[in-house]
Amino acid sequence: MCRMKHCNLSHRKQGTGASAQTLFLGSDFRLPKTVVPSHYEIELTPDFQALTFRGNVAIDVDVVEPVSNILINAHQLTLGEVTVVDASSSTSFTGAVSLDEKLQRADIKVSGVIGRGKWRIKMAFEGVLNDELKGFYRSIWKDENGKEHVIATTQFEACDARRAFPCFDEPEFKATFKVIMNIPHDYQALSAMREESVSTMSVPTAHGLHTDGESEAETPLLKRVEFHTTPVMSTYFLAFMAGELECGGSVKVNGKELRFWSTPGKSDQLNFAKGIAAFSLAKYEDYFGIPYHGGDKIDFVAVPDFAAGAMENLGCIIYRETDLLANEKTASQSELERVAHVVAHELAHMWFGDYATMRWWNGLWLNESFATYMENKVVDWWKPEWHTWDAFAAERVDAFGLDQLKSTHAIEVAVENPLQIDEIFDLISYQKGCSVLRMLEQYIGDEAFRRGSQRYLKTHALGNTETYDLWDALELGCHETGVDVPVRKLMDGWVFTSGHPVVSVKQSSMAGFIELSQKEFKVLNDGPTAADSPLLWPIPITLKAKTRSGVVEQKFLFGDRHTTVYIGEDVEWVVVNANGSGFYRVLYSQPLAAALVANKKTVMTEVDRYNFLSDTWACVRARLVPMLDYLKITEQFLDEEDAKVWGRIIAPLNYLHTVTDGPVKAAIEGRIRHLLVPILNRVGLTTVEGESVKVTDLRKLVIGALGTTGKYLPVVDKAREMYAAWKADPTSVDGNVFGKMVYVLAEHGDKALHSEFNALRTSAKTAQEQSRFMYALTSFKDTALIKETLDLALSGEIRVQDAAYFFASLLGNEEAMLDAWKATKDNWGKITDMWPEHSVPAIFDSLSSLDTPELEADVVDFFTKKNTIEFGQMQLAQGLEQLRINVLLRKAVEAEREKLAQYLMPVEVQGCVAPNPEKKQ
Repeated sequence: MCRMKHCNLSHRKQGTGASAQTLFLGSDFRLPKTVVPSHYEIELTPDFQALTFRGNVAIDVDVVEPVSNILINAHQLTLGEVTVVDASSSTSFTGAVSLDEKLQRADIKVSGVIGRGKWRIKMAFEGVLNDELKGFYRSIWKDENGKEHVIATTQFEACDARRAFPCFDEPEFKATFKVIMNIPHDYQALSAMREESVSTMSVPTAHGLHTDGESEAETPLLKRVEFHTTPVMSTYFLAFMAGELECGGSVKVNGKELRFWSTPGKSDQLNFAKGIAAFSLAKYEDYFGIPYHGGDKIDFVAVPDFAAGAMENLGCIIYRETDLLANEKTASQSELERVAHVVAHELAHMWFGDYATMRWWNGLWLNESFATYMENKVVDWWKPEWHTWDAFAAERVDAFGLDQLKSTHAIEVAVENPLQIDEIFDLISYQKGCSVLRMLEQYIGDEAFRRGSQRYLKTHALGNTETYDLWDALELGCHETGVDVPVRKLMDGWVFTSGHPVVSVKQSSMAGFIELSQKEFKVLNDGPTAADSPLLWPIPITLKAKTRSGVVEQKFLFGDRHTTVYIGEDVEWVVVNANGSGFYRVLYSQPLAAALVANKKTVMTEVDRYNFLSDTWACVRARLVPMLDYLKITEQFLDEEDAKVWGRIIAPLNYLHTVTDGPVKAAIEGRIRHLLVPILNRVGLTTVEGESVKVTDLRKLVIGALGTTGKYLPVVDKAREMYAAWKADPTSVDGNVFGKMVYVLAEHGDKALHSEFNALRTSAKTAQEQSRFMYALTSFKDTALIKETLDLALSGEIRVQDAAYFFASLLGNEEAMLDAWKATKDNWGKITDMWPEHSVPAIFDSLSSLDTPELEADVVDFFTKKNTIEFGQMQLAQGLEQLRINVLLRKAVEAEREKLAQYLMPVEVQGCVAPNPEKKQ
């Protein structure tokens, strides 16, 4: 499953406990292994008017030891008559069913003893096509006349197949599945496999369920679609769906047909996805040396309502529209990259996840980290000009941001219940896990990594695995390629330990040597100077240095607290974590740092320079480096061309702009203009055909900063001009630039523009454009418009998939945060009732904007004393910790206020562009 990425979720800065419900332990929650499924036959009849469904399931099971009851997962279902029949049909029991909604299971008791051997469980069931984006749920779209249409679709990961049909809903209980759907004749049904047969039938009353007088004669004729039987698989990546879907064509890859689907009228936006899908499938089959195992077709389906980015259902991958559909004429580079990454990610899961599956949810990272790693690898192969691994450096820093908290978690953690499973679909399981895999691959070499991956998949084909199975296979891959690395010992140190180290580097008193030391890095607890952490990591060090002998490189494992390393006589400079793939921070002594910065363009890659500033900025947030010192350091990077590095230069100015006022605030705006207008003049306002994506990214960064924090009138005027042109013809403007200009317009927008954007969030022609205008509504600054946007957020008009993130974006808006926080407190009951429990914690990510001691006390009081948080306890703890960090950072900045003012104020008279006199509308 691909994590959601949301634009504009914090207008402010980069970024404890809570009351909790009683949690069941894993031993209570897990099913016994006395009864094991081998095959399911599932028949489903969704009612697209009543928004319900009914069905029948027959489950072939192996009874390992005699039992008088069978435990099976079922949640929010009504179960009818249950029978248990032996393989010869000579013995049959009728089961009495009792449901336990807390443990999400049914207990089927029979009057006798079910002996060892093969049996079949048969039962009828009913449910609701819910609006929670879980289980068997409804997704709604409107046609051009405003009529609503329903798609009945599924999302089962992690534990929600049980909401669609009674099942053994754990990854280890693999079985084959035969799906049958009864639907209206003009609807399309899709599932993991191809259709085996299509016929017309009347649907009889579901056996054993009350029907309020419905007769068989009143039941309409429906289309009965029977699908082929699947390979052995887990419940969580089964899918079935039906609705008025339009096929956007198909492509063939190595004998497999890739089919692409959308709601009617959008199928022309599927062509971009076809290219990356075809390339990815071919590459994966070659890289892993294993053909796709799920049959001869894969469906790629975009639906209007989807909780995550996409889901790796075998043979039927379901996507959020923004992650599959794209108009190449209007989409921005980042939007196209998003589609490419999500498509490649989900296809990687066909091997890591669907072919070899974790035994239990503690191994979730094994699926997601590897898919994230392979997604980046494949996109980099497909479009090397996108510099994918360079771009990933920013995602690695995002993972650092979460991992530097006390409330972080290890990559692999114990999982006891469904609430905990959903909490670990986060930056640690995806980006940190990917980072440590990339670190390992760069250390042992690509061929050893590839051979180990192939061995892992072939050894555990269609089975279940533990983390150590992958490490052992990769270690064998090392042996096959002559690499001597203890992979299991190395990676256990990273996967089972939360947090990450900082490596301090200084020259030794002995000529030709440097000294390395490592400590845990935390932003609280005095950051890397804390002496009380006993943790040590086995760090794969990649080192590059200039000595009397020239440039030298070394690789070695560093697992002690301190070590001294000989690198050569007359050391001029040294780069630790060269090329930036290691998941650790580096702090250099002042002389070594000065030598690096003096030679930065010749000795450091762009990623090295980005990491250098990112690590230093983390120390500012930990209050180890004063803000003024950091600003002076960035002055030495003003000749950079990389958008990521410029992001590190602008970050402190954007932050200071939110915590200052008066002349100092105006001086920051002037400094932004002083720094960025020359770059804008150089790169221009329009993408040039054939230019590097790095130029494109830099242009977007500069336009966004100038048009918002910088209040640069020419950019604002250009935004208005582009918007007028876009309204006449969306293909006439540069999508890369216009995507930023939408937010510039919102920052300076009035009521008329707010009304237009509100209309465009549903009427714009592409999902990306709708998303832009929707989130831009949260950037308006006028008090009355903020009130309108808050009312919209709580009205139920925003799609459930977006609502909590939309509200969180408002909470992160400097001008809106107080009103949004009041609305949070006043409407908390409504919020938790209206939005799915898994999305509400998005609000916790924006709590850090409330960074005064008074507001912090109010937030802590509200969430720890007045409200019970049943879902998202980890996210809440992380949100409160980020808030504490920001409160302390604001206090530290306040102590530097006079020095910062003296540093910033002169800029306005040093030839910078005059302030924009136009007031905000």
